[in-house]
Amino acid sequence: MSSKVFKHWPTLLLGVFVFAVLLVAVFTYQVSSTEVAVVERMGQMLDDHPEAGLHFRWPYPFEKITKYDKRLHCFGGDEGQIEETATADKQNILVGVFITYRISDPLVFAKRMTSFKKAENELDIWMRGAKNAAFGKYKFDQILTTDPKKMRLNEIAEQVKNDMAVKAKPYGLEICSAGITTLNVPEAVSSKVFERMNQDRKSEVEKLLSDGEKKA
Repeated sequence: MSSKVFKHWPTLLLGVFVFAVLLVAVFTYQVSSTEVAVVERMGQMLDDHPEAGLHFRWPYPFEKITKYDKRLHCFGGDEGQIEETATADKQNILVGVFITYRISDPLVFAKRMTSFKKAENELDIWMRGAKNAAFGKYKFDQILTTDPKKMRLNEIAEQVKNDMAVKAKPYGLEICSAGITTLNVPEAVSSKVFERMNQDRKSEVEKLLSDGEKKA
């Protein structure tokens, strides 16, 4: 009998190995350094968020583990990434913006957003509103201009960030930055805009030449 057992020991060893692997798969989970985990036990989400590493768990459905990427995400919008918006003096411009964001409160995010897809659907709506509101506070020549003293693009980007940060915080999200990716004018008014910009530049050159002649 012992010889029969010895003969089949590779099969027995393989069975033990497979069983051990199954136990590890069922009763443990891994969290990487780029992730944050939310643990739901018997329908209740736990306040503790496991650090990176291997952790014990109860098998599903007693315990559910949801992992989220905690790194910085860049989002430029889904619908209407570049669309028209009006300035304070009722001039239409084409604008595209982006934001960077990350999860600040995993528990709140899991309860209110549940997924990045849903989160970015909301961010898309907020971004449109924030963009229109921010650009609508400034005149055309404060946005598209050759004069750096008049330009207010940094202020506009900061307003977009602040507006979105207020909306995103109750959902467990932090808005880290905002920026402008595209700035243009509709084709119907582009020739007038470039003519105005050329005239501004010409006036600037004439002023510099005049100042130079006076000094001479």
